[in-house]
Amino acid sequence: AKDAGISLDFREEGYTQEDQKRLIRELIKKKVDIIAFSPFVKSGWDDILLEAKNAGIPVILCDRSVDSDESLWTCNIGSDFAEEGRRAARLTLEHFKGKEVNIFEIKGNIGSAPEIEREAGFNEIIKEYHNYKIVAEGTGNFNFDGGKQVMKNFLNTKNRKVNMVFAQNDDMALGAIDAIKDDGLIPGKDIIVIGIDATRQALLSIKEGEMYSTVECNPLLGPQLLKTANQIMEGVEVPLKIVNAEDVFTKTISAKQINNRKY
Repeated sequence: AKDAGISLDFREEGYTQEDQKRLIRELIKKKVDIIAFSPFVKSGWDDILLEAKNAGIPVILCDRSVDSDESLWTCNIGSDFAEEGRRAARLTLEHFKGKEVNIFEIKGNIGSAPEIEREAGFNEIIKEYHNYKIVAEGTGNFNFDGGKQVMKNFLNTKNRKVNMVFAQNDDMALGAIDAIKDDGLIPGKDIIVIGIDATRQALLSIKEGEMYSTVECNPLLGPQLLKTANQIMEGVEVPLKIVNAEDVFTKTISAKQINNRKY
């Protein structure tokens, strides 16, 4: 921000939508020029976005989207979560090649844009194939401990027979892998695990043969955010949606890219 000539008021505290609204109201009261935030969940933002609009403050959505009317915000910078789900499904098809596949899906925080859209994209692809079934699901809240616990809970049930885990992010996938190993099973052999994010830790896991693959979700939005903020201040019309260029990572690609990861 300093290099871009922007004065940044960065605030991060709390874990709920109401916490985020409180922080945004503080920024509105401060009369900042632009507000940028990553919405915790997809719905329920009309009131605060209208407050910002009435105050004449443009809002940039970062990483996640909302279902509010497009007139209430200026730009959404981030990923195509539905396409990430589709890519995860295509990787599944590529690996199993028509075999019977029972899938355990580990979701992120319920109601968030990535949780909703990644699931929709994944289901869009596999629904065409009768041999791919999501037999159970749980939420790991996008973190390692949550992914490990929900996987452990599932493996303790009678209907534990799955040969694949689709985790909606890498942290949960890595947690699931830990639980699979604790149960005496072999990740990458007994149960195939696919994640989303393409973090350095996930690429290491893929290199070691434990995670099968991951779909990239690039979090390095800072440069694009600052560029867009400056354009808005200069009166330049910016796109409603700016989508990151992203890739998928399997064993060969992961081994080459580990040292280049910045996250």
